[in-house]
Amino acid sequence: MLVNDKAVKPTLVTDEGTRSFVSLSQYLQAPILPDDDPFQMHEWFPLFVSYQRELKVKSELDDNGFETFIPMEAKVCRKDGKIVRCVEPAIHNLIFIKSYYERIRWMKMYNKVCTSMQFTSKGSQTPQDTIIPLVQMTRFIEASRKAEDNEHALYLSPTEIEQFKGREVKFVKGIFEGIEGYIQRINKNKMVVVTLKDLISIALPVSRKDELAFIK
Repeated sequence: MLVNDKAVKPTLVTDEGTRSFVSLSQYLQAPILPDDDPFQMHEWFPLFVSYQRELKVKSELDDNGFETFIPMEAKVCRKDGKIVRCVEPAIHNLIFIKSYYERIRWMKMYNKVCTSMQFTSKGSQTPQDTIIPLVQMTRFIEASRKAEDNEHALYLSPTEIEQFKGREVKFVKGIFEGIEGYIQRINKNKMVVVTLKDLISIALPVSRKDELAFIK
């Protein structure tokens, strides 16, 4: 393009997760979202969302037929001068999406609400390298949902939890019945930790010894 006899480079929209670019004109004239392909392998991808827009992005993805998950927790908040109970994301700027890579990438590239998403791959990794195993994600979702109203449950980043070789256990009683994880002491309290490797962990409080059974 020439403006006043000077060449002007087209505006680019970047997909940091794949290091690819599209021109602004292509971005504005994007085709409609392709129909979901049931023959594709649907897997869980963790994506970062900037500016704490995770709930807005989740709503847009849900409206477009994606399966999504954001861990939530109950908090005491001040609203209109009153102290009220509210439910907020336990982990800001992180969303989990179950689909296949090409369809998620389309939303990131062409849906203006979702352009803030970033795949979590690093260095020479590809987004496919950060897929979360289904069994691991199922455990984490179940633990998060049961812990939503439990003020003693903790979310821990990889840097906040020490490397450990705790024994694998399963809750056989109580509100967390059925959830499996690793036993560990955190702040001198006995907890069961359910981990998404290199991303996040949730630590569930143990009230009584007979709540647990060793798996191994």
